[in-house]
Order: sequence, then structure tokens, then C-alpha cells
Amino acid sequence: MFSMRILMFLLVLISACSDTANNYPGFGPVQVAGDLGSARTPVIFQTDDGTIQFVWSEDRGDGPDLYIQEFSLAGKPLGDSRQLTDSHNARRPQVTQTDSGLVIAWSDRLDGMLEVMAAGLDLTAGGLLDPTNVSQTPYYPSASPRLTTYKGDALLVWVDRRSFLFLTDSVMLVTLDAQGNPIQEPVAISDLITIVMQQPFEARVAVSSKRILIVGNDFNKNEWNVGLTDLTSLSDQPEYSRPFQSGSHHWAPAVGYFQSGYVIAFRDNGPVLPVIKTTWVDSQLSEFEDPVDIDTPSGFVHEPTVLAEGDLATVVWREEDQDAVVLKVAQTGKSGPSRVPEIVIGDVGLGEPATGLIMRQAYCLAYETLRAGHGAVFLFCGRRP
Repeated sequence: MFSMRILMFLLVLISACSDTANNYPGFGPVQVAGDLGSARTPVIFQTDDGTIQFVWSEDRGDGPDLYIQEFSLAGKPLGDSRQLTDSHNARRPQVTQTDSGLVIAWSDRLDGMLEVMAAGLDLTAGGLLDPTNVSQTPYYPSASPRLTTYKGDALLVWVDRRSFLFLTDSVMLVTLDAQGNPIQEPVAISDLITIVMQQPFEARVAVSSKRILIVGNDFNKNEWNVGLTDLTSLSDQPEYSRPFQSGSHHWAPAVGYFQSGYVIAFRDNGPVLPVIKTTWVDSQLSEFEDPVDIDTPSGFVHEPTVLAEGDLATVVWREEDQDAVVLKVAQTGKSGPSRVPEIVIGDVGLGEPATGLIMRQAYCLAYETLRAGHGAVFLFCGRRP
């Protein structure tokens, strides 16, 4: 009888916990930084204990450095923020969890050159392991490294100008150990682009268990299009294709792995206003769905971000009209948008594309606002549909 009561109590407790998870209210937006200096380019990740870690770049007078702040799932800061770098030139952080620990990458200016740096991130010790200059280029690497995990190791992608004379950019790729050290020499996997007007170029990366997919802008026949580079190991000769036909100005693609395929979102400069389009590509890159508009914009749309995890893919972008700049979210999948886009945060101002993560109960966004040249960074978590 006593055992039966214990069993009933446990069933009630499990049911209550399940209801709590299914009714997660979310929180925010919470301003994380920006009062002490101009704060920019935040990223977030979740640790094994469920807390949210928020990393950003902030200039508090001596130049930008990286900082980290821990939050509970209720949006409460846990302890004080900690400074991670002291170079006074650190920007655009990226963090990933490998099988052996956390790895962080960022852009930094060394001896006048913009370089891509990496290091292990030890949260218990409160800082970085010894940073490594990964790019070590005599020319001009991208200021926007991208970091993810592939087969247990950190996978770092950036764009490097290997030939300054011809202004040719190459997508560079390297795997890193848990200390941020390259496991092999960086590989130039493609020469995607020749820049004509010195416009910024970025590459985004998504991985499945067997494949690496990198998307970026390709300048071809005097038009910007979305190009893909696909490989299953660093020793592969990458396959290169253009899934979107020329004829429009396609720009700023983002990608996420979702339901045995990839969701790609990009901005298409239409005849009247730019629109955000999405498409789905199977994991073998053999099936491409036709791109579809994710929304009918009422103003100018900015670069999208794709958050993809398990059964959920979320596209986030800014939309600007005469009154305000808002942050919009839409759920999407293989057949296109599955929910009507909604404004999750009003009047966010201008800034870089938001970053984020998807959890069991919620999706969380880290974003910046940029007003009169001064940046502030925010954290927002909303309930999953």
C-alpha cells in the first residue's frame, strides 16, 4: 500500500513537471549590456546544467573585448559578467560544444591585421585557455568566423582573401581540438567569389552526421546569388552548385539542418521590396524545393537567421518600416512556412542579424540594437509552438 502511494506521488510529480515544461512562459527581452560601453554581436549557448550562457563584444573605453554572462531559464543573471579577452580588438564571438569541451572563436586585430582566433572555454576556471591565431594570413580574413561541431570536433569556417591582387575570396575550413588548436592545416575549399565593390562577404555552415554544407554569396554574371559548397570530410574535393537561378539579387543566406535536410533562408531583392525566401534541400543535395516567400513584408527586410533543431526550424529577421524596426519570427519546414510570421519584439532598432538556439521548451534569441552608433545587447526566450 505504501509503495502504491509512492508510485502515485511520483506519477503526479512527473505530470506536473511535464505541464510546467509544456507551459514555459519565456521571458524578456532583458538587456544584458550596453550601459558601460557599446555592446555588439552577441551569441548564446546552453550548458549541460540547463543554464544559458551569453557572450558578446563590448567596448568599455579601451576597445572591444569579449564578455560572458550566465542566465537561468527564468531570465535571471547568475553572478556577475566576466571578461574573457584583453586584446581590446575582439569582436564577433562564436561558441560550440565539442565532445571534449567548449570552444570559442572570434575575430581580433593583431599587428594591424584582422585575424581569426580560437581557444578552449573553461567556465569553471572563468576564462579562456591559451588563444591560437588560426587564420595567420598575410592578406585579409573575414571578420565573421562561423563555428559548429562536426563528428565531435569544432569546425571553424571563415572567408579569407588569399589573393589580394585579384580580390578573390576563399572559404576556409579547419577542425579544432578542445583547446582551440587546429587539428590540421586550414583548407581552402572553394574560391566562391570575386568582389567587385568591396562588399562584405560571409559564409554560413550547417552539419549533419555525415555532411558539411556551407552557403555563401556567389558573384556570377554581374548578379549576387546563393552558392553551396558540400563535403563529407576535409580531404574531399568539394562539390559546388547554385540551387537558385540567376535573375534576382539573392543575398545573405543562412542555413540550418532540419528533418534530414537543410533549410536555407535568404533575402531576395524583389521588384518592389526585398523579401525573405526559404527553401529546403535534402541531405544528399539531390532534391531542391522551389524557394517560397516566408512573409509579405510591409517594409525593408534585413538578413535572416535560421535556428534548426529536431522537428523545429525557425527563421528570424528584422523588418523596417517608417515607424520602427521589429524582430519577426516564422516557423518553416520542407513545404515552406508552417505558421504565420509574428512580431516577437517591437522597435529593436538596427543591428546585426540575431543569433539563437532551440531548447526543449523554448527558442531563445540574442540580438543587438544599434542607435546613433551605440550598441546594446539583449536576451529573449519565447515558448516553442
